[in-house]
Amino acid sequence: MKIFFSAGEPSGDVHGANLIRALKDAYQGDDLQCVGFGGPKMKEAGAELMFDLTSLAVMWLGGVLWNIKTFFSLAAQAQEYFEIEKPDAVVLIDYPGFNWHIAKRAHKAGIPVYYYSPPQIWGWAQWRVRKMRKWVDCILSGLPFETQWFQDQGCRCIYVGHPFFDETEKFELEGSRQEAVGSSEDVSSDSTKNAIQIGILPGSRTQEVKQNIATMLKAARLIQERFAQVSSVPIQFRVAAFKDEHWGIIAPKAAKAGLDDIVIEVGAASKIMATSDAVMAVSGSVSLELLYYQVPTVILYKTSWLGMFLQSIFRKVKYITLVNLLEYGAVPAQAPDLPIAPNPRKALFPEFLTARDMSEEIADNIVSWISDPEEYERKREQLTELKNHVCRPGAAQKAADIILKNMYY
Repeated sequence: MKIFFSAGEPSGDVHGANLIRALKDAYQGDDLQCVGFGGPKMKEAGAELMFDLTSLAVMWLGGVLWNIKTFFSLAAQAQEYFEIEKPDAVVLIDYPGFNWHIAKRAHKAGIPVYYYSPPQIWGWAQWRVRKMRKWVDCILSGLPFETQWFQDQGCRCIYVGHPFFDETEKFELEGSRQEAVGSSEDVSSDSTKNAIQIGILPGSRTQEVKQNIATMLKAARLIQERFAQVSSVPIQFRVAAFKDEHWGIIAPKAAKAGLDDIVIEVGAASKIMATSDAVMAVSGSVSLELLYYQVPTVILYKTSWLGMFLQSIFRKVKYITLVNLLEYGAVPAQAPDLPIAPNPRKALFPEFLTARDMSEEIADNIVSWISDPEEYERKREQLTELKNHVCRPGAAQKAADIILKNMYY
């Protein structure tokens, strides 16, 4: 039995790896082959990678055009594989720009197509649902409200839960926040052991880091200055760099911002989230991990003026952050601001999709939390309530059972 995978984001690589393991656990046989495009996590789980698609985790039109020849070559390679090997199923994981081409070719070859962790087309450019309806046999949905939306659009969609929450079973905190912080050589001095910990997560893509880090560091400087006016407790800023290249981008900007004592750690995002009192982060699935740790967070997504114009045309929902979508649902973009669904800047995770410098507003939110214990606890209680409602693992196992059941019967 052969199953072809296509995942192009680091998060999709993780979800694909978990699904591969679940398929191997559930499959009654020893001839299961998982082949296709993915990343190192999927390879580690036993996938035979034809290409590391996570190396092309590009953003916006410019990045696509720069790699267009590679994308066309990979699509042709997949088509050839479908025609010769005739896999039993194709599983797509997010990454819609490329995966639509894979879905079209698989459908043409008569191969069942499953979309695990589907793109949020209910929120952006809803006309793309026509592609989903035409080329995808079954959507394995991660958000409760999107299941009904896809079904209303004529798609076969089954709710399995968000695949990120399968990762929560692996999260282990050793000791309290102070113990975890104190165990790090970088932050173990007496001046920082009892400091308020503020995490900075500028994203996993190089382009995201370049777009967002300057605003985040400026906000950090403002937080430091404003909090010093009301408290003598020190603040420790810790930045999560996804890879060494990002460290090289962040370090000089931190020095320029006057934050020479800032800690920049490569590959330590989960540790920083787990040990932070508050966080500023770039929008993405990272918000779900922050929900798991119940960390009050401000979300930033800096884009160009052109990007703002385009999103104003295509965006159909008020929120871009997964935590806010889970809390409020797919509220229409033009809906009035009500207590049940407030302005995104006052949401559970205040969010700023912007082309402007929003460092003042980001700083205002974080200072209001860390300087007011009652407000901080209210925010934590809200996050705890939502976490208890949605943070349930098992998506990969449910998805594997659906895929295998359809192939058996």
